[in-house]
Amino acid sequence: MTPLFDKTGNPALWLKGDHLFTTDMKWAGFIVRDNAWSASTGNWLGKVVGATVQDQRGRAIVWAPSQGRPQSGAAPAQPAKPAKPARPASPARPATPAKIATPATTWSSSSLLAWLAS
Repeated sequence: MTPLFDKTGNPALWLKGDHLFTTDMKWAGFIVRDNAWSASTGNWLGKVVGATVQDQRGRAIVWAPSQGRPQSGAAPAQPAKPAKPARPASPARPATPAKIATPATTWSSSSLLAWLAS
């Protein structure tokens, strides 16, 4: 599993395969063709660009430092809605990674919880 960090450098989500989990290991979202989707609403959350999960405006919301620097860009076009995958089994909770220094980029103004609920 890969930890994803927010703009304050705190661990915010876990990425396992194509699934996003909260730090409490609740299924939060899934990724299909480089797009993030909400597990609860099925709505499009934004693009996945390299190590960065972006909001609908192209702003970084979380990123994996082990995979590179966070990226922000122009607002992407919304893709067609995919079929929602079956709920994955909740993985065992890994050790919480330490807070990290956050690189400068254009971060989303949305909170993680508001973003996941959109």
